[in-house]
Order: sequence, then structure tokens, then C-alpha cells
Amino acid sequence: MIVCYMGVKQTLSELKMHLMTPESESWSIASHISPSPSGNGYQAIGVYTNEPNIHLRDKRISEIHKGALIIDTHGSGVRPDTLTAQYWTDRKTMGTMDFKRRINKVFTCFEDAKQHFEQS
Repeated sequence: MIVCYMGVKQTLSELKMHLMTPESESWSIASHISPSPSGNGYQAIGVYTNEPNIHLRDKRISEIHKGALIIDTHGSGVRPDTLTAQYWTDRKTMGTMDFKRRINKVFTCFEDAKQHFEQS
């Protein structure tokens, strides 16, 4: 399991997502939100670019790459309690993510988010 944090900014016409891990950062480059196929909650579908830490690019063949993800919201109302996601990359990797805690502050780097969540 890798700890990650995601900053989300949404307006009426735009959804921006920024995923931060100890080793890399991802930014959404295209997204779409629609009601969930289950009829409960919403589903966000996105395309992103990922930039691994420059010192890891050569050692573990973790190059800059593109990917896609589907995020499902869980909980009642328009402000979800949790999110689950599936992702695929052009490096032929895939995985899942679970987001369980939510705050109204958006962080721009992994260490700041980690410090906040460890203190609260």
C-alpha cells in the first residue's frame, strides 16, 4: 500500500485533480463527471499525466507517463464521504485507490499533506 493524497478543485465548468505520493505527482489533463451508473453518487472519469521524482526515473524505470482513471463517490448528498478509484497507465500498470478522509484545505506537495494528516 502506498500512501497518497489528492487535491481536488472543482468549479461549474472544470475539475482539477492533483495526486501526490512520496515518489511522484499526477495532474488531471481531461475529466468528465456524470451520475454513477448505479444511480447513487457520481463518477469522475479522467486522463492524467504522472511525473516521478527525477531521481527515480533511471533507477526503477519509472518514467513520465499518462494514464486514465475512474473515481466513484460514496456517501449521501453531493459531498461524498469517501472515494474509490481504478487506474490504468500507458506503462501497462493498473491499480486501485481509496480516499477515506476529507478536508477543505488543498495541499500542493506530499510532505505538507502528510504532516497535516499525521497531526490531526
